[in-house]
Amino acid sequence: MIRSKQLIIMVLSFSLVSCISTNQLVNTEQIKIGMSIETVCNVTVLQTTIIEDPCMGYSKYFKEKKALILYNSNSTSYFVFRNITDSNFRASGGANSKLILITSSFEEASFYINNLLD
Repeated sequence: MIRSKQLIIMVLSFSLVSCISTNQLVNTEQIKIGMSIETVCNVTVLQTTIIEDPCMGYSKYFKEKKALILYNSNSTSYFVFRNITDSNFRASGGANSKLILITSSFEEASFYINNLLD
C-alpha cells in the first residue's frame, strides 16, 4: 500500500514538473503561425497543465468573420484562428482553420478580428 502511494506521488510530481507554459511552446516554435487549431491542441494537450492549455480554456467565436479566439484559463495566451466555420471548433468547425495571431491580450485579439481581418 505504501509503495503504491509513493509511486502515485512520484508519477504526479513528474507530470507536474514536466509541464511547460503555453508561452514556452510559442517561444520554442512548437506553436507557430499557420498551424491548424487541431495541431495546436495536439501540441498543448500533452505538454501543458489544464490551466495553461488554451484548448481546455475558453473561446470566443466571431461568426461574421469566421474567426475564433482561443485562450487559456489563466488568461496569458490568446490565439486567433481564421476559417472557423462553426463555434463547435472541436468538431468539424476547425477543420480548415489557420492560426493567424498569437498575443497576450484579449483586447488585441478582438481588435485584430474586428478591424484588420477581412
